Amino acid sequence: MTLIDYLLEHKEINTNRLKSAMHYISHNFEQSEDFFTAYFITGKHNAELIRYLSGEWPGFASAAISSQHGAEQIAYILKFVEAEYVCENMNTENLLTNYLSEKGHHVLASDLPLPDNYNVLKRLNVRFHDLLSLEKNHALLEFVHKECLYIITVENVHYVLQAFTDAKDVGNIKAEKANYTSILAVGSEQLKKYIEENLAYYLEEVFLSLPDNSEESETAIKILLNQEKLKSDHKTKIISKQNYIFENFEGIPENLWFHLLQKEKVAISWKNISEYLGYKDNDKSVVTSLLGRQNVIDTLSKLEFSITELGKDNSSILSYFIIQNDELKNTDYCQLIKCLPYSYTNFPKLISEEKQVCLARERKVRLTEDSFRFLEKNNQLVAILISKNFDTYQKDKKKYPIDDDIRELLLSSKINNKDKLTVCLDVTPNGAVENKHLSLLVANFLLSNEVDCSQFDDTVLSSAIINAQTSSDSIQLLMKCLLTWDEKKTMEVLAELPEPFSEISSYGKRPKIDKNQINLKFARLLKTKGFISSLREGKNSLKINTFKSSIHA
Repeated sequence: MTLIDYLLEHKEINTNRLKSAMHYISHNFEQSEDFFTAYFITGKHNAELIRYLSGEWPGFASAAISSQHGAEQIAYILKFVEAEYVCENMNTENLLTNYLSEKGHHVLASDLPLPDNYNVLKRLNVRFHDLLSLEKNHALLEFVHKECLYIITVENVHYVLQAFTDAKDVGNIKAEKANYTSILAVGSEQLKKYIEENLAYYLEEVFLSLPDNSEESETAIKILLNQEKLKSDHKTKIISKQNYIFENFEGIPENLWFHLLQKEKVAISWKNISEYLGYKDNDKSVVTSLLGRQNVIDTLSKLEFSITELGKDNSSILSYFIIQNDELKNTDYCQLIKCLPYSYTNFPKLISEEKQVCLARERKVRLTEDSFRFLEKNNQLVAILISKNFDTYQKDKKKYPIDDDIRELLLSSKINNKDKLTVCLDVTPNGAVENKHLSLLVANFLLSNEVDCSQFDDTVLSSAIINAQTSSDSIQLLMKCLLTWDEKKTMEVLAELPEPFSEISSYGKRPKIDKNQINLKFARLLKTKGFISSLREGKNSLKINTFKSSIHA
């Protein structure tokens, strides 16, 4: 050590000897470590030794990194060797930069000598891995923060937020749940700028990696979604991760609307869905998918579909998108169309029959010549369409010719009695005779309503009486007709009824029928009309005497 002191004190005349000593150290570095340890304690010229050795051997720093006392040796290099020389000659393959970035706290946040300033760290492009490890050196932390000489990690960002935020604002930091919002709200200007310059890296390493970072503010999310430097993949991940649901698409790039709807991160409303469909590059499949979710249907069913709010064009596009959409489940479709304010003159061509039924029942398709022709081979649908538009049908029945099979369906529907009367009056004699169920429906209508039977064709009335539900119904209905019918017509109908009523139509018979209020009234009416010879009223039965022949007074 004394020799080295001497050589350094008189280096002008001992140049060759100094070079030889440095050459020996560089080639026997491991064996020389004890010398360094001792010299740093007792030597007189530490600075000169480090500068001279570094000048003669630029690989000194690289060797020191791997040595037992590397931190101490690196500390002396940083303190005594010019920064420019260190950066340009002693940082082979960035070994010194990497060492300081990872283990710099052993050098700079310990009891070792510190450099006169920290600009060398900036020139070396050091990025400290762990800011907490530098806490013993507040001046260093200030410099590292100011110059952003640290890796963007969850821990480092949280440390900067806590350490470099005004004390009054620390309580507003929500680093785990609203990281970017916290940075924007209370982060230092240096932190904001650093994150802005490395936004994609920040997103991957911090924003998206924090498991609970899902409560970012609307403002923070919109700032990120409008960053041109971020890829679409990053932006869709941001949307998916956040709990926030936007009221509308305002301030959000159109190419992200698809993802907002798909993930239900925009309020479910008729207006938002219609606005998306009005977007020229829309993907209709996402709307179809959305309209197939029960929670979405339930929400929309409670909201008004307002043409004024949506705009005429958008509301029209959305409405027609729904009614012609056969990809929707039938049950979902039927629930959705109830909300639509429009009605149409015809059915969409390529939808299921069940959807057509829904459109007719909900009056979303009106009775027109077009819609009537569209359904002309489907009696069930024609009947539904007419039943929901009966006034239109009645005003011009010639435009909408129907047969007795459809009349049967109409009488089975829930149209009002006034309209049922119209249908009954249009039942044809052939239809009544051939279709027992149709005649039964006519009978039921006539029995439950005060109707002038003289308006009806006699054949239709006869079939109704014959095909009524019970004999009692038949007799009640027949009594309505007796006011205008002659004996011949009456007997023809009675002949078709079950015994004992059919026996009344035969001459020379004495049929006995149960005595009840209806039968008693009927028998007395027959007697009053002169259609029977006599009537004997017993306690429990009625004995009817018919004429002996068709010729009677």
